Amino acid sequence: MLMKRYPRLPTLLWGIATATDPPTGNDGTNPKQPKFPKLNNGIKKSKEPWTQEKGVQNAVQVLRETRNSPGDDSDAIREFCELVRLFKSRKEEEAAAPVFRKKFAKESADAIGELLRSEKSKAL
Repeated sequence: MLMKRYPRLPTLLWGIATATDPPTGNDGTNPKQPKFPKLNNGIKKSKEPWTQEKGVQNAVQVLRETRNSPGDDSDAIREFCELVRLFKSRKEEEAAAPVFRKKFAKESADAIGELLRSEKSKAL
């Protein structure tokens, strides 16, 4: 649905993903990275060696710039981010459900045991 509403979304996501790649050119640039003005303006070219953390920072910067730019591109990224947040929260809820069920069952068993002991002591 999002891809139909925002046909540039795959390109935007690809631009964010390629911002994490290490530079491969002699000039410190990544030739695989798309040359979209909106997507590459904020990436600083420095003489420091590339690290994975630097790649993540580049991607975050590209994401932030795209999300804050006016127009459909920012709407597409915002909706995609919201969809990812929703998906992650549902996965976390699903993962937490068995833990809560087990805890509830233990508390219920403890309460029932306490009631049985209480009734037993009253009967004697």
